[in-house]
Amino acid sequence: MTLLRITLQIMRRISFLFLLTFFLTGCSSEHFLGSSQVLEVHSLGPEQLLLPCDYKTIASMPSSGTEGELWATDIPLEALENGNFDSGQILRMQVLWIPASGKTPLASTSTNITIMQIIISGDATGVYVGAGYGWPSGSPEKGLTIHMEDATIELQSSTDNFSDLLTPATMVGSIHAPANTTLARKLAAYAERYSKN
Repeated sequence: MTLLRITLQIMRRISFLFLLTFFLTGCSSEHFLGSSQVLEVHSLGPEQLLLPCDYKTIASMPSSGTEGELWATDIPLEALENGNFDSGQILRMQVLWIPASGKTPLASTSTNITIMQIIISGDATGVYVGAGYGWPSGSPEKGLTIHMEDATIELQSSTDNFSDLLTPATMVGSIHAPANTTLARKLAAYAERYSKN
């Protein structure tokens, strides 16, 4: 009986340690408690619109003065080049600093990610900017994942014919960018072109 009790106690401790390890690992990963949600913009205005950020082209790159940046678009690159598209988005997220327990703030009221989102609809363009708290993982040199916690964005500038249906808005969810400095720089150049319209 003593041997059986000892064996059961050991098995319980192993099970407890396994569960503890599972939850601690899960808390630090992007897939814990539904945080693998796709990036979305939620309007807080009267119409409560939802803008999905379903980007097909995404890239990360190192950036001087920051911990890296992520670029994304749902517009095909060829269409961005020749301007032959009806609507779409270009997104830039910059990581200002990486959250570290005991060294940096770990509160959602802190700001460690800046956002610029260009929305193009026909011949109208709006540039939204904002910031918020995010959990980056990986690196811009190997692939960067960001999980956003209710970042605030609002319209900064637009063409005269642009209709702002989002401001004020929040951005939540996760996005992953494979490392590709060449592609990220190309998207940055397109963003500069369209943000001047």
